[in-house]
Amino acid sequence: KDGVILCELFSILCPEIELGRYNKYATLDLWKRDNIQIFANATVKYGVPRSAKLNYTFFENNNVGIRSEERRV
Repeated sequence: KDGVILCELFSILCPEIELGRYNKYATLDLWKRDNIQIFANATVKYGVPRSAKLNYTFFENNNVGIRSEERRV
């Protein structure tokens, strides 16, 4: 949820692409959003189309990938 693992994984898998500086100890939502934005921007540099770019709202829910109206209680 904080984007740290995404940034670390990307920097290991694609060291040739400048990731930028991310916050390894993101506790504030602002820092978490920044980390995910840094990762998303790096994926565009890698070649992922902008239309497929992730943003923070994708990770806000505990059930990633399931919209709130689709959750079963």
